[in-house]
Amino acid sequence: GFDLAAEMADKAGLSRRVEALIGGEFMENATWLEAIRDEIGISGFVTLPTYHRATADAQYIFVNGRPVRDRLLIGALRAAYADTIVSGRHPSVGLFLTHDPARVDVNVHPGKLEVRFRDGESVRGLFVRAIRHALAGEGHRTASRPSALLERFRVPYPLPRAVHVDNPRPCY
Repeated sequence: GFDLAAEMADKAGLSRRVEALIGGEFMENATWLEAIRDEIGISGFVTLPTYHRATADAQYIFVNGRPVRDRLLIGALRAAYADTIVSGRHPSVGLFLTHDPARVDVNVHPGKLEVRFRDGESVRGLFVRAIRHALAGEGHRTASRPSALLERFRVPYPLPRAVHVDNPRPCY
């Protein structure tokens, strides 16, 4: 379990909670999202597509305050990033889903890590749309520290400066 101080469920409180779980570097490379539809709410932080990891160990998803490793939600997370992150890499997230407890079965898994939603497709759809909308809102913002994959392509020496030509000749 987690041993963290109680926080308010507003953006500032969730920000402190997620930073305590994942760290400050995550927060520098993440964007806020918040969406609600048909009594399903989602809020939290997702990383920019340029900030990804080799493992999915920094994906924290909570349903009605309970930490879960739910297949439907993890699949929705993969779908949301499908066109933006190379296969085998994983975004980091701190997401909080709220839903009517009568529409969520928490007794699917002995450790209560998986849940079952009565309206799974609605939950999945909101999850994917909210993440894609948040990422689209960031435009072309890139990670403050590029992932290791991008680091491999960094040129280890300075590139030559452009040469200024006073009277360029047309090339035919």
